[in-house]
Amino acid sequence: MSSSVAKTSDTVDNNKRRCQHCFKRNSKKSPLLVCACKVAFYCDKECQKAEWKTHQKLCKLDKEIKEQIDPNTILANGLPVSNNHEIAKKWSQIHQTLFSVACEMAMDLRTYPSRIDTHLCMIEVSPTFDGTKIPKSKNEIARAFRLESIAILTFEDMMATVPLASEDLKEFLATALQSHRKEAEKYKGQGNKWSGVASIIISIPALHDLRIMASPQKRELCPLMPDWETIVGTILESGGV
Repeated sequence: MSSSVAKTSDTVDNNKRRCQHCFKRNSKKSPLLVCACKVAFYCDKECQKAEWKTHQKLCKLDKEIKEQIDPNTILANGLPVSNNHEIAKKWSQIHQTLFSVACEMAMDLRTYPSRIDTHLCMIEVSPTFDGTKIPKSKNEIARAFRLESIAILTFEDMMATVPLASEDLKEFLATALQSHRKEAEKYKGQGNKWSGVASIIISIPALHDLRIMASPQKRELCPLMPDWETIVGTILESGGV
């Protein structure tokens, strides 16, 4: 197996994450470890080995895509790719719960529960920073992007309409969505608590950045809020979670 569970220094400070295999929640007492590809998280090597057959292709594609990108390329905002992507990564981790609720609202899963197996939520944002004002503190990073739009697409429409930089990226997204479907079956097998796993894509066109995340959804859902999208935009603008 070419990938390995990371060392303690790579543990994830995020109690919302779960082990990719057994779904154990991350905690300070028993922190999850991130896979070398930085895509998946596991309790230990045993959980990683059990999941490797499913994760191997995704891990390989992620590595190939990263090798195609020069991290020193300067983007339109005056910052190199590496800086922009690191800010986007931290920002998306801060607002993970918000994205999950936004996905639930956008799909209206309370009314249309089957959408979780056929649709994904596309959240498009734009940066509020440039090379003259780089967000560094957690509060600054939490306000690093503003909401442009939220939409739901079928998996097929997403693959057909979203502009993709390369066939490798297209294959990566398709593989990630397939992985989410397998993950959903595991959650559904845990009893009646979970309705499945929703797929969320965070699109940042200005930074040539596209992020995909899995969002486990409980059966007990919140009532649909008519002004939910405005609320999401306001929270992102203020940096609150």
